[in-house]
Amino acid sequence: MAVRLAAFLTIPLALALTDCSRPAPSAPTPIPQPTPALVPVTPPPPYVPSKRLETGKLFNGFQYKVTLETEHGSTASIEREIPSSYAAELQVKVKIPKPNKDLAEITRLNDKLPLVLPDLAQLLDTGTISPA
Repeated sequence: MAVRLAAFLTIPLALALTDCSRPAPSAPTPIPQPTPALVPVTPPPPYVPSKRLETGKLFNGFQYKVTLETEHGSTASIEREIPSSYAAELQVKVKIPKPNKDLAEITRLNDKLPLVLPDLAQLLDTGTISPA
């Protein structure tokens, strides 16, 4: 039994003296993390307080329509110095009426006109519109 004990102790002692130890554990290699994809960031549209504007009528029946147009500019301190930054544009559309050419059209205005003007039918045939 002493021989077995001596042989048992000899093996670890021989390994220790010959430097046959286990290799030191290496540091674990880090797992590569995927890089997030770059998403382009678009600036939000400018905030313009608005409400729905529809065609309206003034007291005399004149119709109006309002539209609001915005465009990108510089900073407010610069824009307020430029006179053209704030502009109002007025567009007037007028339908020019055509003249009445026959007696039936003109009697729709007043059915007593042929009685007051008996030659009205001949006057309408030869009549011209005076320039403004």
